[in-house]
Amino acid sequence: MSRTRRSWRRIRHVWRGAEKPGHLSVGPKALVPPTQFQKSHHLIDPYHKVIYCYVAKNACSSFKFHFLRKKLSAAGVPMSDVEIDRQKHGLHKQHAITEVPDDLFKDYYVFFIVRHPSARICSAFLDKFVHKPTLPSYARQFMVNGGCGDDPALWTFTDFVHCIARAKVEELNEHWMPQHRHIIEGIDYDFIPMESFAKHPRLKGLYGDLTHKVGGHGLSYFDAREPAHLTPVSELRRIHEEHGAFPAWRSFMQPELEDILNSAFGPDFGLYQRSKTASAPA
Repeated sequence: MSRTRRSWRRIRHVWRGAEKPGHLSVGPKALVPPTQFQKSHHLIDPYHKVIYCYVAKNACSSFKFHFLRKKLSAAGVPMSDVEIDRQKHGLHKQHAITEVPDDLFKDYYVFFIVRHPSARICSAFLDKFVHKPTLPSYARQFMVNGGCGDDPALWTFTDFVHCIARAKVEELNEHWMPQHRHIIEGIDYDFIPMESFAKHPRLKGLYGDLTHKVGGHGLSYFDAREPAHLTPVSELRRIHEEHGAFPAWRSFMQPELEDILNSAFGPDFGLYQRSKTASAPA
């Protein structure tokens, strides 16, 4: 993202989807312009004055569902739960912000679910490279371009981490894009750790019971005694068939990978710690 700062002119914000066109009154202020990627990951609900910054692999399937259901109901165009669940990954695009006003939605509640970076990156690897019956084309291309060969059965988590380190961050797929790259400078976020969002008072007040997953594809884990960072995909699939679960992320996070992960996701570790501190009881 360019760090060049410039003053933005007064802009007109058009709410997309079910809501009526409108504008937010803004004044001149210097901002770092957000990228299209950042804007597309901020969903706006003007009826409840809420913005949800979604991050792939951070319970976004559930939250897209709850967010869209509440917004569409308020807009007078309710949709069945089944239909929302079926369409949520495409429907949300109609509800992303198109512009960022200079007052940065100061009257909005903006929340951001933060996940432990190591747990998130392991989940991305297991979900996209191991658990899915068909390897997504973007996942295959990423590994091949990273020099890992063209046999997915032989790939390991270590290969995946090295590919991330060699890639340009702005070209990473959203499922392993660093979390901090979603943040728009100047917005006041409520950073909430993923493991405790279901107990968060404001989210419970907005969306009700968040203790069960909605239409997600969550993975199950078990505490493995042996390191798994060099275990090939074919063996991880066999382990899953045997146990009905994958080794927990700590089995993948070995000392030789720590420096690489810190170079790629260093700010994410700080962001996660910030979310934990902010949510800790007084």
